[in-house]
Amino acid sequence: MLGVFLAFIIVSTYGLYSQQSEVFSVQNKQVPVFETHAAPKTFSTDIFKNVSGTYSLYTHNVITGNTVEYNPDEVMYAASLYKIPVAVAALKYEKGTYETLSSLIKESRNQSQEDLLNLMTPAQVVDAFRLGKELELTNYYYTNEVSSKEFVRYFEKMLSSDYLKKDPKNLLLDMLSETIYDDRIHAGLSSSDIFAHKIGNWPDEGSWHDCGILNKQTTVCLMSKNTTYSEFLIIARKVGEYISQ
Repeated sequence: MLGVFLAFIIVSTYGLYSQQSEVFSVQNKQVPVFETHAAPKTFSTDIFKNVSGTYSLYTHNVITGNTVEYNPDEVMYAASLYKIPVAVAALKYEKGTYETLSSLIKESRNQSQEDLLNLMTPAQVVDAFRLGKELELTNYYYTNEVSSKEFVRYFEKMLSSDYLKKDPKNLLLDMLSETIYDDRIHAGLSSSDIFAHKIGNWPDEGSWHDCGILNKQTTVCLMSKNTTYSEFLIIARKVGEYISQ
């Protein structure tokens, strides 16, 4: 059970909520302190003009408050982004094994998701999607639909709230930073960047996604539909170049 091995977790070099982290207030809300990380001052949404399909992008620098938005409220089928709240539920209620959680996040295995869902009640899973009473993302749970802005809100609230304890948060971020799928936003990052993220694919609708947090500072979610994988990779690399150093 997760509750057994969590007691032996060693906080990794990713370090979010580690002993060197502090908490600061933004608009009366407690959010984690992240390292300073400079990014270009401007981002041109013209990059979306020469590709097919529909894109949704939302980035937020929690230090400066700067955001980049492009169709941020466009709701799309989330595909494997669903696995993030499932992992949160498993950590919250201490269900499954380390190996199951690891394969869910690092390898995005659908069978691992089913195995974990079978160990939890629907109420427990819904609670994780809502982070208790923090959010009302009912479509995310019931139909697996979410916008890039909603996903960023969920991810940031999951990190800044006390819904999960420190060690489970660190464990999840470690796994997200070690995913085997690093050919999207990661392609535009520098070698020193640490990107904790989850991808999603739904080829039948031409949907490809990549969402997470860079260097403990910049949350980002890039989603798409009715596009090609090759075109998505071009956009994702450019988004990575923007949020990187």
